[in-house]
Amino acid sequence: MNEYLVLIYRMAILMLLYSMARVGFYLFNSSFFPNVTFEGFLTIMKGG
Repeated sequence: MNEYLVLIYRMAILMLLYSMARVGFYLFNSSFFPNVTFEGFLTIMKGG
């Protein structure tokens, strides 16, 4: 397999894991973010 394809695959997995961690952090600490709506959360996810 091409080294670059493996690199892209691994980076995609890392980005997925980081996004899942970000969602989990928000869900466990949502009381600290009372002004964040669902649309605001999607904006945060897009920026991250």
